[in-house]
Amino acid sequence: MKIPDYAIKIILALVFLCAAGARFASTSASRYVYFAGESAMNYRDALTVSQSPGANVLDRHTDKSNWPTGYRPARVRPVGVEQFAGAVLKTATWLGGGDTRTIARRLVVFFFSLCVFTVYALTRNLWGSQAAGLMAAALVAVFPPLVEASNGREIGHNTFALVLVTFHLLFLQRIARASGDTAPARWIAGAVGTALTGFALMASWELATHYLAACSTIAALFYPLTAPQRRVIVAAHLAAFIAGAVVLPHSVESRMAFSWPASLLFKEP
Repeated sequence: MKIPDYAIKIILALVFLCAAGARFASTSASRYVYFAGESAMNYRDALTVSQSPGANVLDRHTDKSNWPTGYRPARVRPVGVEQFAGAVLKTATWLGGGDTRTIARRLVVFFFSLCVFTVYALTRNLWGSQAAGLMAAALVAVFPPLVEASNGREIGHNTFALVLVTFHLLFLQRIARASGDTAPARWIAGAVGTALTGFALMASWELATHYLAACSTIAALFYPLTAPQRRVIVAAHLAAFIAGAVVLPHSVESRMAFSWPASLLFKEP
């Protein structure tokens, strides 16, 4: 029996609320209000973005870390998560929000809970079953390791990246399900979505280049696709890589655009 679409939307909305509630309950069990380790650094950078009027504030020198010489955060690592969180903190503060740490924790919880919708869509398309999709969404909502990793106690790049990965896989799935007689708009939407989510991953996740390379390799060599589908997928990933290598400060600093071809030409003795 097929469940009506409106009922699926209601169920997913309830599962989303359950996912957020489980994470809030897990967070409230801890009385430690401060972030620790890497999360403290990410939170401080996000707070800097929210309190600074100019753009690219994380591309400026700071001595709050790596004392006494300091460093430029955006030149060392991806700072897309910090930029996004900083924009949310700035907006919430302008609207009269409360404690910034509480807002940051809520952002982690609600952002990761979006996986309920993307995982449902991925699983339903893959297995062709609404029941499989709902079961996968329920696991994302209440599976204890996922709840613990995304309950707001930590602000990590991996937590935000997992949500982007599910969106990226959805766009890849859209291209893979397209056929020769499919409307061009579907091909274009899939390619643009793949490129944009790939760029967003490069801006916010240290392992993004390895992930994108793996997706391109699997699609080009192993996955049963048509030649046009392979070309679209590889071209979308290549566009994301080139844009990231040219635009993102940490990629420019490491000369990412030239590192791979240079590794083929030069070898250390």
